[in-house]
Amino acid sequence: MKETTVALLPADVLLEIFFHVKDDPAVLFRSATTCRQWLRLIVDPSFLRRCWPPQNARCCALVGFFTQEERPGPNGVATFKIPCFVPAPRSALASLGRRALASFVPSAPAGLFDRAVPVAARHGLLLMRLAPEDPNRAVVHLAVCDPLSGAYDLLPTVEWCSASTGYNGYAILTGADCRPRRPPMSCFKSTHVYHGAAHWRRGLSKIMDLNAETLSTIDMNVETGHLSRTELPIPRQNTTRRSYAKLCLSTAIIDDDEAPSLLWMRQGSLKVEIWERYGEEDGVDDDTLAWQCARVLEIKQPKDMTETQVNTLHMLAEKCGTLLVNADERFYVVDLKTGTMEQVRGWPRHWRKVVPFETDWPSIFIHQLGGR
Repeated sequence: MKETTVALLPADVLLEIFFHVKDDPAVLFRSATTCRQWLRLIVDPSFLRRCWPPQNARCCALVGFFTQEERPGPNGVATFKIPCFVPAPRSALASLGRRALASFVPSAPAGLFDRAVPVAARHGLLLMRLAPEDPNRAVVHLAVCDPLSGAYDLLPTVEWCSASTGYNGYAILTGADCRPRRPPMSCFKSTHVYHGAAHWRRGLSKIMDLNAETLSTIDMNVETGHLSRTELPIPRQNTTRRSYAKLCLSTAIIDDDEAPSLLWMRQGSLKVEIWERYGEEDGVDDDTLAWQCARVLEIKQPKDMTETQVNTLHMLAEKCGTLLVNADERFYVVDLKTGTMEQVRGWPRHWRKVVPFETDWPSIFIHQLGGR
């Protein structure tokens, strides 16, 4: 009887085996590096989309963060900020290390991204606000980039909203976020997107009365244009500038679906309160939605973290169930399921603004393995 080996298995059988290990992308990735036949089968776009359909919220993974790194100017005195990428620990792009955004988009004109600010990211796309050409900043110049493919597009200018007259925020929407009768949209002024509704957190302005102002979320439905405001039931004595730095909007994955939630840390505490909204139905605009604390997560304090660092712990952003926090010039990621904390290496000493960057697993596989 002829002996059967893995090398003799037909392609369709191998693909079924690979499909059943998709829940552990690291195993599938290592399998692709075994031989050229397996590599060819695994990086095939149709197979990758079968493993991670685009509509599945679990298709995406956090790979790192875009921020700004302060560097000396040409004269050695002035400084300017260059957008750069800092990989998340153990992510698929961890081997890249910290690198400038321009290195991802080599076709962009030299200096295009100098002083550019990352403002939003979603599904492998990064939205950048370019340095203003007009010192009065009457309009905003935007560019959307696909760092893994190296593509970028300049977007039409939009009117700038000054701090004295309103708020500026940004989000990335695709045609899938809008009804078929509407044209596809590439960007929108807001931050979080959920079932066609854009969500952002309204913070305190310097001109507002801190004793009277309350924190609330403002939702804008892309399909209807309806605006709704939901006040957060946080005690007034906790609504200070310092406590606002410990609030963060989140998009947790629940039953393969994305749902907006609010993360809140009390001063000097390692406990994260996770608030969720109740009374919401798909496609219904409801001004009476309520926020309630659904559960409390206790962060596992690293052995080298001092109590002083715990008191300075601040939440910066969340994506794909991973929370970015900083404490005394150190940066950590926190797993919102387990509470484990791991330090992020290579963070620039002088930084400004941070945007978590996630992309889908098919893009990661093609980017890392497609050229082999």
